[in-house]
Amino acid sequence: MKNVGKLTGPLVATIYRNVKKIEHGGSLEQKKGAGPPWKLNSDDRRHLCKLAHNRSTSSARSLQNEMVKKGSNSVTPRTVQNYLNRSGYYSLSPKITSLLKPHHTDNRVS
Repeated sequence: MKNVGKLTGPLVATIYRNVKKIEHGGSLEQKKGAGPPWKLNSDDRRHLCKLAHNRSTSSARSLQNEMVKKGSNSVTPRTVQNYLNRSGYYSLSPKITSLLKPHHTDNRVS
């Protein structure tokens, strides 16, 4: 076994573990990912991102209600926020900034 490890590259422990899996009737394929399945399918996630983009000042609860009206699964507002965070929307309301004064705009141009 040690010679096989030196010839093929993987560690000896990896080879022993794989041989043991095969002897017990297992496969060498990677196991399915951990955790429960996602609540929203890809179409619902895309629709949620469109809603958030078009209605930038809406709350997660109003987006959730809109999704339920359109026929998607009922999820909590926190789940809506999590999906939006994964998609790059970190805040539904735009960042409040003060307007530039004339001397600030002059400094920016020059």
